[in-house]
Amino acid sequence: MPITANSPAQARALRIACTISAAAGFETLEGVEAALAEQNCEAQSVLYDLRGLNRRAPVQAGAYRGPGTVEIVTPGEIGRKESRLPEHLAILANGGSGWFRSLVAFAEEKLRRQQTDVLVQASDRTYYEYAFLCAAYACGIPAVMVPPGPFTVLGAETQKGMAWKSYASAIGLLRFAGLLPRLPINGLGGYARIAAASDHYRRAWIELGVDPARVVTTGIVRYDKLTRLASTRSSDPRTGRFRILLLWQPFVEHGRLARSALVRALHLAQDAARAVGGDHELVIRCHPRSSEDDIRRITEPESIECVVTSSNRPIEDDVVEASVVLGFYSSAMLETALLGAQTLGLALMPEDFNETAEFEKTEWMRAVGFPMVSEVADLAGRMRSVAQGRVSGMTWSEGLENELGPRDGHAADRVASLLLEVSRAAAGGT
Repeated sequence: MPITANSPAQARALRIACTISAAAGFETLEGVEAALAEQNCEAQSVLYDLRGLNRRAPVQAGAYRGPGTVEIVTPGEIGRKESRLPEHLAILANGGSGWFRSLVAFAEEKLRRQQTDVLVQASDRTYYEYAFLCAAYACGIPAVMVPPGPFTVLGAETQKGMAWKSYASAIGLLRFAGLLPRLPINGLGGYARIAAASDHYRRAWIELGVDPARVVTTGIVRYDKLTRLASTRSSDPRTGRFRILLLWQPFVEHGRLARSALVRALHLAQDAARAVGGDHELVIRCHPRSSEDDIRRITEPESIECVVTSSNRPIEDDVVEASVVLGFYSSAMLETALLGAQTLGLALMPEDFNETAEFEKTEWMRAVGFPMVSEVADLAGRMRSVAQGRVSGMTWSEGLENELGPRDGHAADRVASLLLEVSRAAAGGT
């Protein structure tokens, strides 16, 4: 029976396999499933949750609320022994390229069992995602890359330190020798279609050699809802308690930032709120790869008074209660700005970071228009302006537009159409 849309009497369900490498993938697929339903196409989805394989960040939040089923892939299930080695060396210790071939076979068995019509992935930057992509190719199943947010990485991430360069060179030699599998440049692994967040990313993939017909600018599915909500958000100044929402980053837990730098930023937020006066509250929103315990281990010894909210809570619920939003660098800052919240960055110094690329992310936030503050008086003054309703809206610079793409509320519709298009073509339809 063919896969069709807009003809419910003839349509059968579209069988989607989706790998999940971050919590945002859940919300992305939910949006696409809803868009398919609006096109009279039922989706039968199986989500392969790969987040537990992330050795650097084992704490994972996020929940799927769609009609499909979630299968959690564990290290034991794929024959990966526990190791404290860096990821590439841990895979080498597990058998390198030979183990990767068994991982592809594992993914192939999953896809064949489901009789998958189309594979959806956020990227092919990890061995696990790439194994599913290779399996889809072996099964003749089309794959569509759907980045769940901004900041898509094209090419290899680089660090400027000699230690990192030496490590990267060693990994390159291991791959050249066939001891480790080669990973493609993100998006160049063989997708039938790539859903680019913006024209900027579409051009970038084309410059890397991707067939222009395979790259479609769709926008970001998760931003459909935020765009609709932004049009209804009140711009009236807050009354009563002044709530400061701080978007947590797990860079101290992951060894990327000095603890003292994060403590300095937390005191900056607390001292500025006290300088403004009145009834105020600091609310810290947990990162999907952090826990409340991680936050408390830093805030309690420093006497930072705060309330911690879960990253499972819809961000719009936190934003609607916030007077001002503070962050460091993250896609969540873009989301709060999209929702119309006054969003400020807490400045950090180059020497605070153990990885050069992390500081460059904060500089990018500054370059595209987010105010980055480092002094109590400056932050307190901005908070007073918010409290008094003297706030101008965010100016969307070209750099921001490159990340956000079209925001017309129809990104999910465009991605849903891509899935139907490639699955019909693979089935011999038109």
